[in-house]
Formats: sequence, C-alpha cells, structure tokens
Amino acid sequence: MNKLDTNNDAQASTKFARSLGWTLVIKLLISLHVGVGDFLLPLYVQALGGSPQVIGNLVGLGAAFGVFARLSLSWLADRGIIGILLRLSLAALASGFAIWSFADSSAWLMPGQALLAIGRAGSTLCLSLLIAQLTSHGQRGSGYGRLTMASSLATIVGAIIAGIGFIGWDAETRQQLQQLTWLQASLDYLPNPIPRVELFHGIYIVFSSSVVVAGIFSLRSWPHAIPAKRGTIQAIWHSVLRQPAIRSLLLVQSCISAGYSASIPMTVPLLTDRFGASVAAVAVAYIVPGIIYALFPARLGRVADRIGYRRAAKLGLGVSMLVYLAIPISPQLAITAIFWACEALAWSFYVPALEALLAESVIPQQRGTALAIYGASGALTATVAAPLGARLYSHWIAAPFLFSALCLGMAAMFAARTPPTNADYATIKSHN
Repeated sequence: MNKLDTNNDAQASTKFARSLGWTLVIKLLISLHVGVGDFLLPLYVQALGGSPQVIGNLVGLGAAFGVFARLSLSWLADRGIIGILLRLSLAALASGFAIWSFADSSAWLMPGQALLAIGRAGSTLCLSLLIAQLTSHGQRGSGYGRLTMASSLATIVGAIIAGIGFIGWDAETRQQLQQLTWLQASLDYLPNPIPRVELFHGIYIVFSSSVVVAGIFSLRSWPHAIPAKRGTIQAIWHSVLRQPAIRSLLLVQSCISAGYSASIPMTVPLLTDRFGASVAAVAVAYIVPGIIYALFPARLGRVADRIGYRRAAKLGLGVSMLVYLAIPISPQLAITAIFWACEALAWSFYVPALEALLAESVIPQQRGTALAIYGASGALTATVAAPLGARLYSHWIAAPFLFSALCLGMAAMFAARTPPTNADYATIKSHN
C-alpha cells in the first residue's frame, strides 16, 4: 500500500469517527425529554385542566403513531436517504415540542403528540442505521453502547433541567421545600413562583430548542446508505421476516418488552406497599442505577464485541431474570437498590449486544426494515403487557415481577438460539 492510499484511509477513518461523534451528540440533544417525559405528561395535562382519559388517549396516540411511523419510514431509510429522513424527523420532533410550549388547553397536546411520535420513531431509526454504517464487524457493540450511553446521559440532564424548573419556579414544590427548615435561607434567593402552565411552556421550549440545535448539526454531510438492489423493494418485508435470526430476535424483543411493561409501572406501588417508601426515597435508591445506565453501556458493548453478541445477550438477560426473581423477596429498600444496580449492569450489557446482533443479521439494504419490525414488535407487546401487569398486581403484588422473570428467561433462551453472525464466527475463530 502506497503513501497516498494510507493517507486516504486515514482521512476516511477520521471522517467516519467525526460522523460517529456527531451522531452521538444529536442523540443526546434529542433525548433530554426521555427520562422525564412519563413524569411530566400527567402533570402537564392536569395543569391544562385535562382528565385522566386525556392522558390515556395521549399515550395511546403516541404508541399508535410510533408504530405506524417506524413501519412507514423504514422503507425510505432503506432507499438510502438517511440524512434527509433524519432532518425531517428532527423537524417533526421540534415542531411537536413547539406546539406543547404554547398550548393553552389539552386539545393542543394531541397534534403535538402525533408529531413527537413520528419524530422519535424517525430519528431513532436513522441514528441506529448510522451507527451500523459507521462501525464495522467487531465494533458495533461498542457503537450501540455509546448510542445508549448518550441517551442515558441525556436522561440525567433532562431530569436536572426539569428539577431546576420545578424547584425554582413551581409554587407547589416551593411549599413542600419550605417544610425543610434547613432550606429556608436558600429559598429566599429563588425567583418568584409562576403558574405551572408557564413553567411547562418554558421546559418544552428548552426541549424544542435542543432539537433545533441537533437539526443544525444534522445539516452536515452524512455517509449515505447503500442503495437498495433491484428486485428487493417489493419483497423486502417477506425477505426480512423469513430469516431465522430475525424471527429469533423478534421473539427476544417481544419477551423483553412484555417483561418490563408488566413490572416497571408496578415498582413504586410495590415499594410503597412493602416498605412505606416515598417517591423521593425511591428516586434516591435509583441514583446508582442511573449512573450505571449513563456510563457503562459503551464499556460493556466493547466486552460484547470480544465475547460475541449472542453470549453477551444471554448472560445479560439471565442476570436480569435473577434480579426480577429477587425483587419481590427483597427485605429492604437498600437491598432493592443493589438489585437495581445489578439489573442496570445487565441491561447495559445485553441492549447494545442485541442491537449489534440485529445489524449483523441482515444486509445493509434491509437494516431499516429490520429495525422497524424490531421496534414495532416491542411496542405492540407493551400495549398488552402493561394492563396485564396491573391486573396481576391486584391479585398478588409479586406476580408482575415473577412474570417479568419468566419473560426475561425466555428472552435469554431465544437469544441463545439465534443463529451466529459473521461477528460471532470471527469471535469464535479468535478464541480457538
């Protein structure tokens, strides 16, 4: 190889590294709302005078539009226009937050929610495809781990933004803080409270602005997807679904989604019923797991690159299964926090591994469709598992968590049965 070829390879490597960095920055900027979204939405609806039915309608609308958008936009993504699709998705996301930032009634939340669902689905799809394009065999676990880490860091930053907003300007929060005598001196320096609706308007302006900044970053040039081959357009869904690896991964995703959707909404009720813990105490117990979610996915993704994605997924899901078996019999909140930390490590291990395994299991022209089906299978399963978990809890408080353990164990079994990919064969060869 001559010097010119070496320089060209070095420039190409630098370009791809920069593109990967910008992909992670965009993911961070558009994910600020992820951690606090479920917490803020019911409060915002209440502040606008909406009923619990409005909250349910918004959640259902978001899920429906999310599934529809994933399945529709995947065809465009596989046609090689990821850059344009990413910008359009960010425009929808910023517009949805903009509508929410001036809504004066809950009716305005409906069109905003539809745009947000489309924007989330499209941007998630595009960024996942870019990670697959910008990484090579043996590196995708690390790449998807970094993408997950960017989202987790954004979750913490978004929670801080919302916390500053409520502590600084919300009247109800101010009244609760005034009960703590040691904070009296500090409260005098806080600004005057404002109506909660205006506070929400300000928070959603911040979220919309961060997406606009991400949109500006997305105007740079991106590596284009490989164009679809002739003859693959009409039969692409059939071609993807007939592959044994994809069918196994869809079963894995469905089991994981069912397990988490059934138990996560019941976690706080379980802890309050068993230990009398307050929401604040639960939040404190979740600090260490939150740090793990933010810092460990990239590191554990590199481990998955070395040991193989199927093995990493099987180990991570197995540990998660054991944690959910232990949570109902935990004797105190501190022990539960340790279990959560173990589950956070396991989650940070298997999520990048599964995403890398999915990217390795199809040709580049089918990755968008595979990602769309993968995400849709989880969303559809969640719509059934969430009410099932609540019903199980009403009969026996440990039942949703045992159900989750069963689902995660089945997911580990299906992950172990997924056919090996090229990356797995390379890993096996390197260890022999």
